Amino acid sequence: MTSSDFQELVDVVRLLGINDPAKSPVELRAVLDVEAPLPDGAFREELLDADGVPVTWISAATARADRVVLHFHGGAYVGGNARSHRGFAARLSTATDASVILVDYRLAPEHHFPAAYDDAVIAYRWLTGPSGRALAPASVIVSGDSAGGGLAAALLAGLRGRGEPAPAGGALLSPWTDLALTGQSHAAVGGADPLCSTGMLRTCAQAYLAGADPEDPRASALHADLAGLPPLLIHVGEVEVLRDDATRLAERARAAGTAVDLLVAEGMVHVWHLFAQETPEGRRDFETLTRWITARLASTAFSGQGPSAARSRAAHGSTEIRRGSVLEDPAAGPDSLGRTLTRRILHRMAENSLDTATDTMLIPAQDFTSEQRHRAEIAMMRRTPQVVGWGGEIPTAGDYTTKDLLDTSVLLVRGEDGAARAFVNACAHRGAKVATGCGHAARFTCPYHAWSYSGDGRLVGVPSRQMFDPTVLEARGLRGLAVAETAGLLIVNLDPDGTAEGTLDEIREELEPFRFGRYAHAGTVTSEVRANWKLTVDVNFEGYHFPFLHRTSLSVICTNNSVFDVFGPHCRWAFPFRDLAELRDAPETDWPAAFRGTVAHGLFPSTILLEGPGITQMLRVYPGKTPAESVLHISAGWFGPVPNDDIQRGAMAGLDGALQVLRGEDLPAAEMCQHGVTHGLDTIVIGRNEPLMAHLHRTWDGALATRASS
Repeated sequence: MTSSDFQELVDVVRLLGINDPAKSPVELRAVLDVEAPLPDGAFREELLDADGVPVTWISAATARADRVVLHFHGGAYVGGNARSHRGFAARLSTATDASVILVDYRLAPEHHFPAAYDDAVIAYRWLTGPSGRALAPASVIVSGDSAGGGLAAALLAGLRGRGEPAPAGGALLSPWTDLALTGQSHAAVGGADPLCSTGMLRTCAQAYLAGADPEDPRASALHADLAGLPPLLIHVGEVEVLRDDATRLAERARAAGTAVDLLVAEGMVHVWHLFAQETPEGRRDFETLTRWITARLASTAFSGQGPSAARSRAAHGSTEIRRGSVLEDPAAGPDSLGRTLTRRILHRMAENSLDTATDTMLIPAQDFTSEQRHRAEIAMMRRTPQVVGWGGEIPTAGDYTTKDLLDTSVLLVRGEDGAARAFVNACAHRGAKVATGCGHAARFTCPYHAWSYSGDGRLVGVPSRQMFDPTVLEARGLRGLAVAETAGLLIVNLDPDGTAEGTLDEIREELEPFRFGRYAHAGTVTSEVRANWKLTVDVNFEGYHFPFLHRTSLSVICTNNSVFDVFGPHCRWAFPFRDLAELRDAPETDWPAAFRGTVAHGLFPSTILLEGPGITQMLRVYPGKTPAESVLHISAGWFGPVPNDDIQRGAMAGLDGALQVLRGEDLPAAEMCQHGVTHGLDTIVIGRNEPLMAHLHRTWDGALATRASS
């Protein structure tokens, strides 16, 4: 069911007659070439020459120049231009914090195939080649809408075929990929789409091809070799004639081994994203588009690729500056926090300093090797409420997810009353798990003897029930656990006599603006680490090691001009991307709402939330079987639902770079430290430049002392 705003807009667009097959290409161009205004906001706009191809560089005032979306406009190869898409590009830049380049490729009927394709290749080579902007391909997203979407797909296939470096991904909106018009949706949809009709497309295809083969892969990407392409995002409306162009492209790309995130939007028409300002449907799916782009660009951030951030926005002159609001990135926190952190860290960057502790701290090596302490820490954790997930993992009644918490499998279920419930994930008959993974279920059935349970844990099905004493069965529901949902986070306590309420009271107000309750779980990677769990936590809360351990990874883009805050047993640590320094002379009204860096929340006892542009991750660290072992679960979150496997893979993209650093550098360092404290050291030292480590260790020691005295 579409909104009334959307339907009203469709009715207005229909009056323009864009889909009229009787219109000539020249007449159609007159309708399509209407100049779009820039939205309210601060933007730079510059006309550039890309080796003979006109391009327009548009960026929000704080967008990065070393991350670019190269966009090819729609217009059926006969119309459209940078002016018609400048508003869309400005909103895209604001939401992704990337610059957007609009390519004015040559159009029919003046220029025939393969003119548009040739211009696309030239523009990409200019952007990434040594004689042009020399931008790292991994810092580029190629995108396009309608004919531009087909052009973008053809470009990606051509790059692979010629062995040229591929960009980070391709975002295709209602792509026209079959100029022969063979899709069944041409007949099925008919004239329902006010922006596109088969007759209109046929006229434009003839004008562009001028007798060339419509199945040439440079014209119709549907017929290209789609193996080895970068990840693709494909959006198409349910009621547009090009629906099959998109779905067939997705099907063939997947069959060739390319990762594809496909959305067929119910009730939507051609390139409805252009209506993001006017309709809730446009806003919804424009947000999906921009978060995918941000995640893809963020996934390359740790590779060390790309030019220095010194190639700043200032390198691109401006023809227009407009002031106003900047869209907020939900994953990067609220406006007030983003600006507050920016202000504090700019001060630290100017001083080349960081927030520090008041003194140096010595920690006995036995804290990491003692069997007695190891057992005490496990006991402390078993009676301490712990954050285990995002509320958005179980958004509706009947949704469930499972979590490993220490050595216990936990089942979390959303009840009919909207409340989250938690149970030990073990059948009350013989102990087998009643659920795995996540999903939706009205009841949970043990695979061993088929005992089944309702979502509130009651035993509702027992084969051969007459063989059991009824009074025994009455008490054999799933064992409930204390659970709470605070600031959108799921909290569980394994202690049968414990509670989960109040766990995050000291930090609740700081967490609520992040809207964690709207995050879904995209996937989890588990690592067994040969180091004490505290050492595994420690690597996430100090930047002293950045220029040494992470010399070619994190240190390339980040600095240790960090700040920290303590909220009872919990804490927050924030460190900036290097290009944050570019805001030093900018008025605060031009600062982005989102913080340009990483924010790490440490939630007692051992959960870590990592937030950055396009990145949401949760790390849960637990003691292993011995003092010298630990288990790390690192999960990727996604703002909004994760509707299919392809979106899930896309959401995990941002985790790839983090895992490269974590598994390749951080965890091996923790394991080396464990070897040192096990074989020779009496104490380790925490400096004043490692303040969060001091806070964490004192808090853990205090919790153990409290338990010992109780």
